[in-house]
Amino acid sequence: MSRQVIENEPDVNIPEERRCLCRFADGRRCRMRRWGTELCFHHDPAAAKKRKNRGRPLSRLELLTATEVHELLTRTLRRLEAGEIGPGQAYALGYLAQLLLGNLKGVREEFETARTAWDRHVEEVSRVRALTEPTPLRVENAGGAPAARGEESAE
Repeated sequence: MSRQVIENEPDVNIPEERRCLCRFADGRRCRMRRWGTELCFHHDPAAAKKRKNRGRPLSRLELLTATEVHELLTRTLRRLEAGEIGPGQAYALGYLAQLLLGNLKGVREEFETARTAWDRHVEEVSRVRALTEPTPLRVENAGGAPAARGEESAE
């Protein structure tokens, strides 16, 4: 019995009984190994939450200081030791952390420049407001003294 070969579908080394049962619109069958009962990790609706949260614990850091980059590297090492990520992912994160550390000086300078520009802007706005705000009118009573609150001059 010959197997029907769909064009552009390479042979898969996973036995048929272990492959995901999901079929695509063009008739091809998913080539991934079953993760749960019948479907692979990518097609199993029960795994949707796990797929969504993959990698999130590392992405919650702002990575604006050397300490935050150090924390990222520490978490990466712990996840590597626990088998949660592979060596390739750990290597990639380490390389990216190295780039981040090299970039921190430039980021800090940008923040300082922006802060200085913001401070100058606030000063300028305050100065303009002080020049353009009307001064309160002084109402005097008949004797030339400033009128008490609610009192008007008698003319």
